[in-house]
Amino acid sequence: MSLKLERRADTSLPAEALVLLASILLATMVGAVVFAAVGAPPLSALWVLLREPFGSSFGLSETILKTIPLAFCALAVALALKIDMWNIGAEGQLYMGALAGSWLALHGPNLPTPLRLPAILLAGALGGAVWAAIPAMLKVYGDVNEIISTLMLNYVAIAWVEYFVYGPWKGADGFPYTATFHESWQLPLLYRRVHVGILLVLALALLLYWAERRTALGYEVRVVGASVRNAHYGGIPVLSRLLLLMAVAGAAAGLAGVGEVSGVEHRLHAGISPGYGYTAIIIAFLARRNLLATVGVAFIFAALVVGGDGLQMAFPQVSSAVVQLLQGTLLLLVLTGGFFTRYRLVRSRGGR
Repeated sequence: MSLKLERRADTSLPAEALVLLASILLATMVGAVVFAAVGAPPLSALWVLLREPFGSSFGLSETILKTIPLAFCALAVALALKIDMWNIGAEGQLYMGALAGSWLALHGPNLPTPLRLPAILLAGALGGAVWAAIPAMLKVYGDVNEIISTLMLNYVAIAWVEYFVYGPWKGADGFPYTATFHESWQLPLLYRRVHVGILLVLALALLLYWAERRTALGYEVRVVGASVRNAHYGGIPVLSRLLLLMAVAGAAAGLAGVGEVSGVEHRLHAGISPGYGYTAIIIAFLARRNLLATVGVAFIFAALVVGGDGLQMAFPQVSSAVVQLLQGTLLLLVLTGGFFTRYRLVRSRGGR
């Protein structure tokens, strides 16, 4: 007698919700143990982790602000997963979007004021799209593994930004950041530091979700993601769909970069992202590639980041690595639970 995995006939929504709730509770318990291990009162630390992002208008606004780049980048990762491609390069696409938008605001043509905000958003989207199209073309025409190419291009994009902010675009005061953007190039604020990017990312998620389910192109993408062989048999131009979706994914990450330089910092500097593109990989997996769910999961992770900052101020012995540990634990538990909602262990006898 032996054990084997058998796929369940169907998975119920209540079961998946129960798995998610159990995963959050278990991750919380792990966090309590870790807090105790580093010398922080577990209950007090957990309360700070919850209070900081939601207990004040400032904390809530900062949570929403960090949701914007996380959600844009998570959309970039989730879109690529729709066609079974691994976009590990959202970080680099964010940087290239920020670089393209900064060039337009500081050194581009003198556009009329009403056109400046649409232009800087378009520039950032194009910067990210071009950067994502490079590994897509390498994959399509050279069979280069997209995991390696997208990851390596992250470092190239970061190096380009560092070259400009330490070199020709360095501000007049000599520090490694550019001059401040003119007000006409800055995204309008909605609430405290929250800019219109939150409306843009919500609109983009809704648009992509609708396009996936209601358009012919969305149907073709679903077929390609399910089976490339069947897509070829059905006459779907697989290669062009791969290139197109990767470009759209890069554009989403590029918009994250524009939001940071035009809506938050109002200038370009090294380290414009603390790793939003990498955290987005976890978010896309937890959202199960659902384009709408990515925004909600991004909000949860943004709350973890804000709560983690509050933890470090309240308990200096708690490092930022603790929050990263909680994120990784949550991902592991959700993926493990999700696996067992789709499969089950059954006993099999010899010869059967």
